Amino acid sequence: GNTFPLVSSDNFDIGYSAAKYLIGKGHKRVAFYLTTVQSSSVKERIRGYKQAQLELLQKTDPCFVLEEDYTDNGKSLSAWLEKNPEITALISVAGKPANLAIRAIGSTGKEIGKDFDLFVIDDEVFSDYKTNRMIPVILQDGNRMGYAAADELFREATKGECGTDISVPFRFDLR
Repeated sequence: GNTFPLVSSDNFDIGYSAAKYLIGKGHKRVAFYLTTVQSSSVKERIRGYKQAQLELLQKTDPCFVLEEDYTDNGKSLSAWLEKNPEITALISVAGKPANLAIRAIGSTGKEIGKDFDLFVIDDEVFSDYKTNRMIPVILQDGNRMGYAAADELFREATKGECGTDISVPFRFDLR
């Protein structure tokens, strides 16, 4: 939604790849756990997530896009998962939401990697889920994005060319 050139990962493909991976593991109901849907990057991830569901399951259900309250320590997510036992996998953004998801999943009596899967987008340095080898993560390369942005700004400044949007590849980390 910006009017200036942007360097980012392909957020549509991030959401699509995460959902496709979990559906490929046999999950028929995958929830996307979010704390906000305000940014264009999150909206693109949701769009990719829904597209993968449509292509692979011929259905999508927007009620699985959750908005969590940070102050309840994952209790509302736990309650939602208990009311929706058909959900067998969850996609979450990294950091506090992913850590709350781990607590919420555990509180329902399910175990990540055995009877429930969690997939994390945007790896971060100090997070509890890093110790769990059963959680796949999509890594965005912040350094590469920074270099691409600097190169683009330099090109624009020295050659007077208009900037362009740049998409930087991401990768799975399947621990």
